[in-house]
Amino acid sequence: MFADNTAVEVATGDWSLALDRGPFDLLFSDGGPKRQPGDPEKLLPLLRPGGLIVLDDYTPGYGEDVSRQIWLKNPAYRAVEVMLTSSASAIVATKR
Repeated sequence: MFADNTAVEVATGDWSLALDRGPFDLLFSDGGPKRQPGDPEKLLPLLRPGGLIVLDDYTPGYGEDVSRQIWLKNPAYRAVEVMLTSSASAIVATKR
């Protein structure tokens, strides 16, 4: 997708491999730490201030969801939930 853009590096693999390569302007987390208390802090070193992280695979409408609230209420991030369909959402968070 970004093969011709030298300013973009697309990295895939286990999230911990990125610890030596960051910080990044944008992260997409399709696994790795994102659903447990303390997970947002694990990803902080990977983002530059103002950097974005996109977290997918959230399902709204099932009462209070701790995995969602750890992002939406975390003071290190400014986060919003974005509805993708009527049954799926993503969280987009900016590192403060």
